[in-house]
Amino acid sequence: TESVDKSRNKGKSLHKRRLQDDAIPSSWPNLESHISSPRPSSKPKQLPSRAKRLRVKYRRKKALENIRDNKVQSAQELYDKLLSESWPSGFSLLKFPKVALVKILPNTNGLNIAASLEIEDDLSFKIFYNHAQLNNSSVSYLLNSEYKVQSVNEAINIAVFLGSKDQLSKKEVFNNICKQMLQFFNSAEMDLAESSKLSFVMEQMSLLFRESKGRQYSPGLLSVALMWQNVSHSLYDQIYSSNILTLPSTRYLKILSSAITVEEGLPQSTIRYLKSRIRGLKSREKYVTLMIDEIYSAQRVEFVGGKFFRHENDTGTKTILTFMIKSAASKYTDVIALVPVTNLTPEFLFNKYNPIMKTLWEIGFTVVALSIDNHSANRTFYAQYLCGQKLQNSIAHPHDNTKRVFLLIDAVHNFKNIYNCFQSKDYLVCPNISLPESPSLRPNFAHIREIFNKESTLGVKLAHKLSIKVLNANTIEKTNVKLADAVFHESTIAALKFYSDTKPEYMETANFIEFVRNHWNIMNINTPYFEHKKKDIFREPISKVNIMAVGFLREFAVFLEEWKKSGSRGLTEETFLVTKHTSLTVADLSEYLLKTGEFDYVLTAMFQSDPLEKIFSWYRQLCGGNYFISGRKILEGEKKIRASSLVKFSNMDFSQIKELLGDDDISNSEIILTDWKPCELEKITSTGESSALYFVAGYIAFSLQIKIQCTSCRRCLALKDTPPDNVIRFETESDKEKIELARLIEIMSRGGLSTPSDILYLTSVYASSLFDYIFDNEEEKTYLMKSPNPRALFVATFMERMAESSDIVVEAMMNTTCDRGHKWASLLNKITQVLFNIMNKNIIVKRKNNISVQSRKRLSNKQVMNNRKIKKLQSVSK
Repeated sequence: TESVDKSRNKGKSLHKRRLQDDAIPSSWPNLESHISSPRPSSKPKQLPSRAKRLRVKYRRKKALENIRDNKVQSAQELYDKLLSESWPSGFSLLKFPKVALVKILPNTNGLNIAASLEIEDDLSFKIFYNHAQLNNSSVSYLLNSEYKVQSVNEAINIAVFLGSKDQLSKKEVFNNICKQMLQFFNSAEMDLAESSKLSFVMEQMSLLFRESKGRQYSPGLLSVALMWQNVSHSLYDQIYSSNILTLPSTRYLKILSSAITVEEGLPQSTIRYLKSRIRGLKSREKYVTLMIDEIYSAQRVEFVGGKFFRHENDTGTKTILTFMIKSAASKYTDVIALVPVTNLTPEFLFNKYNPIMKTLWEIGFTVVALSIDNHSANRTFYAQYLCGQKLQNSIAHPHDNTKRVFLLIDAVHNFKNIYNCFQSKDYLVCPNISLPESPSLRPNFAHIREIFNKESTLGVKLAHKLSIKVLNANTIEKTNVKLADAVFHESTIAALKFYSDTKPEYMETANFIEFVRNHWNIMNINTPYFEHKKKDIFREPISKVNIMAVGFLREFAVFLEEWKKSGSRGLTEETFLVTKHTSLTVADLSEYLLKTGEFDYVLTAMFQSDPLEKIFSWYRQLCGGNYFISGRKILEGEKKIRASSLVKFSNMDFSQIKELLGDDDISNSEIILTDWKPCELEKITSTGESSALYFVAGYIAFSLQIKIQCTSCRRCLALKDTPPDNVIRFETESDKEKIELARLIEIMSRGGLSTPSDILYLTSVYASSLFDYIFDNEEEKTYLMKSPNPRALFVATFMERMAESSDIVVEAMMNTTCDRGHKWASLLNKITQVLFNIMNKNIIVKRKNNISVQSRKRLSNKQVMNNRKIKKLQSVSK
């Protein structure tokens, strides 16, 4: 019959038909029994409610009793209860050496433990499959606690899990390999190089199967990645994209490094950094030498991140004065301050020297020596500002009269100066070294050239260090100490002595070179075992037992004094002075350090400027090997070096490094004390300037709309997201003149420019007026430029002046709100930041143009002088 659903969909036919109520089912003979099923039994009648409650109560009681019976408190109790239980197939119960359920299978090599559950006395456990330890989290769904077995059923369920396991997953196999490597790393005795390589490999393995968003990099890997990325951006991108190594992305490194700042001068972040570094130093390692030198850089003015770099007196500086401390007892070095310099003067040095010495003393460092090069300003700084007009070997410490500070002039520069004088003057006339009363020695540079020419065709040479560059170095090459080392090398001395059989005059040159070489060897003792390595008694460290080196240094100073008094052909007056001074100062300094009780011996190479030159080279390598790097790149390089040092030596993670080297925000109360008021707008002098400012306001609206979530605030920034259809005119307060503002947007638009609101344009006019006012006032401009964060200072000043203004228009602007109640004053910060960036970019371009014009003038003047010389020579030849 046609079936109708009477319950839900009334009036609709059912898809399946049913029999009529009076229909009789058919009966088929010989029907298979499995086709017809027996009639189901009727459901039991419902029990009375009381009986049902008693039944549920009984079941609950039994369940609780079962749980109590399964609960265990110790491994021994678990073992006793497992004896009465049925274990999974193939498993055996062990009591010694610890309670364990193990599955033992036979193989060709004997019985093999295929799986095991090992339970400790405190009910913690380990699970193994095919001799590989599995993570406890793999059975956490079977336990009430991830770390302990608390019942008999949990132990049996874990054994069932292990018995049903076919093989280890790829992740489990990998984790087992990593654990084995970690065990080897912790147990094996390895040196620093081996452990660092293995730890890098282990970290790469641990990152292999992790999602990119779930990776956590170690501080060591992050510091190395920062170094690599700073040396070459393109090479780092190539390594990252090749998927050879698992490294942090460039974007992540940029975010990471932006939180770390290194500023010019001596900011608070540097003081915090030094306090952190000094904690790991021993008491004798805190005796340091303060080294001062300049690094040459590109003459460039930069504005990045709201800060000015290399801006001094409206010109870009050419050098950066670097202050570094070097421990007298270890390899510890750190850059203290980086100061851009336009013109290095003794007064400038003294003004920087005083606060640095005070800071180092307060931190806990004891400066025992200053080290500078032979620059005239440096010598004047020593003589006039530290010694009272006459150069001395040492002065009293400015913060502790019981201590001395020795005034060194770098021995490396002195060694190069002797080489330069010898090469430029060809021959010298000096007192006889071994027999003072004998005739003077006449060392001749031509003898060295003759040795080189004689051996130039030989396959094996005695004076193998000599080369054409050594003998004919130009001005730039003479700064390389390796050339001086080659001339005064032991092989050159031996060659001169060997060939002196035929030319006895070679012996005089050999004696002079050997005397200078012995002096250099004493000034260049690097390790306490240098004497044994080089088999040279002059390289034995200075100690209370060995004072021969101190006597030689004083003897060398006497030799230089006699040579200078003789008036013979010799070194320059400056070279005589500084070499003699350094010899006596190093001798006095060595004796002073031995008397402190902290030193058993003194290594004279600890007072040389090699670490400072090394850091200069490091800065250039971090900038891709460029020699004339910018000042900002130097600061960024120092930032990477400090982060790497804190990770390597202080065991800090990057969250701690961010806190330590983070930006020093200016105080909220710090503003520029200017007389500018928003009600006194400067007259907008030209239509082009006003149109450009209107165009900039449109850009500000466009850029901030992306960052602001409130849709009502977005509408306050821009009238619409397209340029104006008609000409918009704005009435200025100064002259009531109608100015065509939208003309520039109308010309430049291709359909994507925004039309700023009147209040945004007026805010831009006020901010631009303050900017012009500050830069027209030399004192206020200097205060802004010298600030550690000029953008934040400008924004704070603008907001303070706008909030204090009693002008009706300004008050109306500050009290303007969007539909959701957000005040316009809350947007001033972001608007002013963008406008400050734009206007300072233009300032920087102007400064760069001035630098370019000045450099071209210098080049043109040089060309004019060359042309004059050419004309003069041509006139003489005629």
